[in-house]
Amino acid sequence: MQTERSAPAIPPAGGAPAPDLCLDLTGIRAEEIGPSHGLSPVDWERAGPDLERVADEMRRMRIDGVLEPLERTPRLPGIERLRAIADHCRSFDGFVAVAPGGPAASARLFHDLRFPELMNLLPVSRRGGPRLFVSDGLDPDRFEMLLETAPPGDTVYHVIGDADPPADLVIRMRILVQKLREARPDRWRDHLVISTPPGDGVLSRFAREHGITHLATGPREEGCFSVLGSAGLLSAAVAGIPPEEILAGAERFDARCRERRPIENPALALAGILWMMDRAKGKPNAAVWSFAEALSGFGAWVSRLWSESFGKRRTPQGEARSPVGGLAIDSIGPRDRETLLQRLLHGPSDFWIVQVRVGRPAFRSAVPAAGDVRIEGSEHLDGRRIDEVVALEASGMEMLLRDEARPLVGIELPDFSGGSIGQLCQLFQWTTIAAAMLYHVDPFDRPAVAEGRRLAHAAAGRPDLENLRNQIETHRADPGRYRI
Repeated sequence: MQTERSAPAIPPAGGAPAPDLCLDLTGIRAEEIGPSHGLSPVDWERAGPDLERVADEMRRMRIDGVLEPLERTPRLPGIERLRAIADHCRSFDGFVAVAPGGPAASARLFHDLRFPELMNLLPVSRRGGPRLFVSDGLDPDRFEMLLETAPPGDTVYHVIGDADPPADLVIRMRILVQKLREARPDRWRDHLVISTPPGDGVLSRFAREHGITHLATGPREEGCFSVLGSAGLLSAAVAGIPPEEILAGAERFDARCRERRPIENPALALAGILWMMDRAKGKPNAAVWSFAEALSGFGAWVSRLWSESFGKRRTPQGEARSPVGGLAIDSIGPRDRETLLQRLLHGPSDFWIVQVRVGRPAFRSAVPAAGDVRIEGSEHLDGRRIDEVVALEASGMEMLLRDEARPLVGIELPDFSGGSIGQLCQLFQWTTIAAAMLYHVDPFDRPAVAEGRRLAHAAAGRPDLENLRNQIETHRADPGRYRI
């Protein structure tokens, strides 16, 4: 079997570790873009007491073990078993992560690093592993097409749920079990892996009763915070990204996120910027602009993470408060250059930008010399490395945004190695927790998600929700709808 594509690490200098992720805050400074849109030393001084409060609260929560599940290390319990399960999954032609929104986004983050929409078209001798898919909803047409594209007889399905799984996940699970029993009557259990919290939830009971492989998830590993948990890391391992490398990068970065001062703590600094952009500069929305197609899943994950964590109207103590939570949109540059740049440069100044730049891509292709077949006016492209062109374009966009006084934070990612991705995920997890504390909301509480799940169960006909189903049907049949 051919070795999988792996991103080359930046050569270390003098035997030192590869460089870490870092923040470039040049484009957020008032000295660069003016005091109306940028942050000045006075802004940071005013925010100082709140940032210190959050740093102290997070320190206490770490000591009390509240955040322990997010303090990942390469000694994650069961890492050997996780690798064994991944090896089993990699023996199939296809691997599908079947999950609700947050865990599905976490799986897609790792899958997209391998370009599944292209890799899945290659023969197995070139892929070096299974074809990768994510099922994150119940659209009937798409789900039927998925079952045709990844036939049950040749595919392993990783079902990710919690103690009370949403109706759409149970429906997909029911369909999969039927299809698998038809395709592999004696071995259908081998085609399933179920990840749930330990305990007596419906999916964990189902796994026990039928002898299906069960991977236990821990506390705080729900929604998008599952990315560095066992369920998310299984997707990474199946995609060929060593989970030990991811966890090692996360652990190394975690040490930087324990500092009390924002100048030494990148997560606290980024959380402070997010909060001050909203509260002091009138910019509640963020555009996460990644200059690498491989990070498309990352941008979508951040968008979900921030929506789930910040969109609240109550404090952790249940007290009503003014609703908080801006919008985070994800985009890829230079693919989305025309659309996004037009809006950011000439539209309302209600966004700030997070620009993710990669120091060294996996491939470093160059434009071939034209020879005797030329495209007029393109001689300047001969021999140009594509990654250098993209990097310069990113810098050019940064310059344009600066000239229009649009605040921008740069994130410099060394490469696409597991260690770098672990740092990137850890940065945004800790940033999210710190920013939620600045907003005085609970990042892990998702009451609207619970409302949506209750609605879905009612629509599916759960007996104890019959009254709600009747309300939905009455609403749907309302003869007074205004239609054109």
